[in-house]
Amino acid sequence: MKGFFAAVLLVAWVPAVSAQVCTEQATIGQFEISFEGANYDGSDTEFEYCVTTLDDPALSHWDLEFDTACIDANNLTGCGPEPCDYQVDDPTTGITGIKWDDLELDPGETECYTFKLEGDWTGQLGDTPVAFKAGQGVHYGDICGPICFTCGASLAVTAEPGARAEYSLRLEHRRPVSVESKVYYLVSDERGRRVKKWQTDDFILNYGDVFEFGGEIPTRKPLRSGSYTLLIRMRGMSKWIERQTTFVIE
Repeated sequence: MKGFFAAVLLVAWVPAVSAQVCTEQATIGQFEISFEGANYDGSDTEFEYCVTTLDDPALSHWDLEFDTACIDANNLTGCGPEPCDYQVDDPTTGITGIKWDDLELDPGETECYTFKLEGDWTGQLGDTPVAFKAGQGVHYGDICGPICFTCGASLAVTAEPGARAEYSLRLEHRRPVSVESKVYYLVSDERGRRVKKWQTDDFILNYGDVFEFGGEIPTRKPLRSGSYTLLIRMRGMSKWIERQTTFVIE
């Protein structure tokens, strides 16, 4: 990577989500849903659910919500039985995630449903919203599903009198797929005028990676007295990650 780093450290990070407890069976309206497990095949994780209709009316369709901060349509690699697909703001339930549609699950019947996500999600399970549509009614509840913590990013600046300001940035990649990204830095003064900008080269973020960047803010001359803001932006999730911090040069 290029830039002005006093330290660029990559270490392993062990997620603490495996001990989480989530709802494996629930009765929601007149439907019973059970989480049958999440299995990783070395490439994708397959989730399986079984739904039983307990009473009239029959099941029309149902949705399971995805955390759009780190799961999008491109991460869905399969589902069944069809028709099923990625749905944005389902007009009936308001859920964004996977939808199984055109169902005719009558009272007393049970059907099992699956979907696959890219990467290993077996350690990232938690309560996930679901919605069932039957007749004119919609019923909401929670069941075990994929949850995520995107990318943790913490930013700080140390400004000592008579010395150059130094920054530190710590990134924790918590999404169970590998992505390519770079970090953009921007320093502006109290009037919002740009003082300095720079960026890293592209680098790969793997699940569990921790990157630590640090060093002097690379201005040609020491910053004058005043208030400044350091902003960082990076891509690597479904959305941009931004962090900023304000510091004062005396």
